Amino acid sequence: MVDASSRRWQPTSGQWVVVALLFVGVIAGIVSVRHWHSKADKVNPPADTEFNRQAADEAFVRLEQRVHAAINSRRPEAVREQVQAFVVRYPRYAPGHNLIGELALAEEDYEEAYGHLKDSLQLNARQPQVQFLCGKISRLMGQFKQAEKHYIEAVSLAPADTQGRLHLAECRIEQGSDRLEDARNDLVRLLKANDSLHKAHGLLAEVYIKSNKLNLALIQIDKAISEAGVSAHDDAVKYYLMRARILRRDLRPDEALQTIEVNLEEFERRNYEVVKEIAMCWSAQGRFKKAALVYEAAIRHNPVDPRFPEGAAQMWLRAGEKSRAALNVGRIRRIAPTHPAVAALAAQVE
Repeated sequence: MVDASSRRWQPTSGQWVVVALLFVGVIAGIVSVRHWHSKADKVNPPADTEFNRQAADEAFVRLEQRVHAAINSRRPEAVREQVQAFVVRYPRYAPGHNLIGELALAEEDYEEAYGHLKDSLQLNARQPQVQFLCGKISRLMGQFKQAEKHYIEAVSLAPADTQGRLHLAECRIEQGSDRLEDARNDLVRLLKANDSLHKAHGLLAEVYIKSNKLNLALIQIDKAISEAGVSAHDDAVKYYLMRARILRRDLRPDEALQTIEVNLEEFERRNYEVVKEIAMCWSAQGRFKKAALVYEAAIRHNPVDPRFPEGAAQMWLRAGEKSRAALNVGRIRRIAPTHPAVAALAAQVE
């Protein structure tokens, strides 16, 4: 059981599921790659075996420990030269390329990380976790078709891994309306094999939302909530927010507000995405002043996030109260003078 103080959730705007899962997925991918470094490479060694593999394995174990210690202490640059020297010495040793890819990931240099992992795959393509990780990194770079190819290869190498199939479906959802049916088919097949996968229900709900099939979306999100239960609270919070969005789009803002009020704790209701949804529910009822006050109440808990005064200013303008909107424009200027919304909002309040 996770206590309330530790289950913080911070989805991003837009495709909240995707970015949150991707960031966690990349970190988890690093751990998974560590597991597969030796396993995959020994089962399917590269064709070039002229170097001393035993010596490479022994040196790799020692170097890997130093790399992970550096990453955990947030000092990946401290071991970069050592890893580069190892790769130069053993250029045909796939785990070495994975290791320098990990360093690049820790430094959030996704292009470099992808390049090193691709080098590893050229030496040994039968590394499912490296394929998964390349897919995740490709999505972070906006290369969705490239990501899909990696996921398809990863699933073929590890067909029992449900996470890989979920990532493949996510990737297809991200590619837009032309791929929604493919994603739906992926998820339906996955759920036929195991109906308890709450993430599959959540993604299927997203497919139906994008297809404007709100009744089907609501059925799936309720199943996701039920299957997530207490053990996956953070995911359940996201599903409750999605449920509220479905209800609001279905012209049921009162039920949407009730979903949030009943199921989310107070600290969870301070999150920007939740505050925004509450405000939109009030706005959908024509209660713009109430919506603006929701944003302003959130500013007290999040005084340095310009999105809250931006939302408040927009709602005060819709309520016809320019002076109160102007106060929030001033807040944005103090917090983030170069915020892209400042100029447009300032023009409306002058």
